[in-house]
Amino acid sequence: MKLPELPYSSKLIELKDEKDKTYIKDIIRKKWLLLTPEEWVRQHFITYLLLDLSYPASSIAIEKKVEINGMPKRFDVLIYHKGSPAILVECKAPDVNLTIDVFHQACRYNTVLKAPIAVLTNGLQTITAHVIGDSIQFAKEVPKKEDW
Repeated sequence: MKLPELPYSSKLIELKDEKDKTYIKDIIRKKWLLLTPEEWVRQHFITYLLLDLSYPASSIAIEKKVEINGMPKRFDVLIYHKGSPAILVECKAPDVNLTIDVFHQACRYNTVLKAPIAVLTNGLQTITAHVIGDSIQFAKEVPKKEDW
């Protein structure tokens, strides 16, 4: 599988081939996962959160279950600050266009989680939004840990 180079560090990325399949090491959960385009983006973005934005691994939750309108769903990444949801990250494969429908998916998760910041990324493009009540203000970048 040929995946694009992403604008994030690959310093923490570990890959291995086993039985004609490629696996990527989940940096947070410390387990090997089948390499998919979405997982490629997720692990690179987590590396960005850890190395460039200084979020501690202990503040990051990956693929936890959340119930939306009675249906079980899983968010991609959630960063906690002082025990409360702070940044919800929805990762998509690099070939997925970040449309308003895709952004609304992340917002649906956030109706339950109530993180003040929602991030949508396909690794090549990233959209960051501050969620204030029913309004959304787009931002240029994801805030660093020290900006809280």
